[in-house]
Amino acid sequence: MEYQSRLRQYVHLPQGEDIGPAGRSYQVQEKVLQHNGREILYLVTEACAVFCCDRSYNCQIGAVNVKGYIVRWKHKTNEKGEPISEVEPIEDEKVQQEIREILRKEQVWSVYFG
Repeated sequence: MEYQSRLRQYVHLPQGEDIGPAGRSYQVQEKVLQHNGREILYLVTEACAVFCCDRSYNCQIGAVNVKGYIVRWKHKTNEKGEPISEVEPIEDEKVQQEIREILRKEQVWSVYFG
């Protein structure tokens, strides 16, 4: 019963599409990391900002959000037809630190869990 209460539903975001208003939009890329025999779902967010002077774009990775261990992948859809996966949050601080170190080797500095 306790295990079931920790599980979370993750609604998959559009891939390769701008999310948000023009000039302040971002894109999300879902990735899977193999760690200790389990798969971990994490999101790489790339934010784009428009410079006022020359209207040029500066795109950079904003952050990585680790959603958790994948329990069930796209096992159902919501009323909008968006796929939903079930994930188990990673609460162990030692494991979180291991994952941060792995992701930082890929030049990712801002790593969040939840």
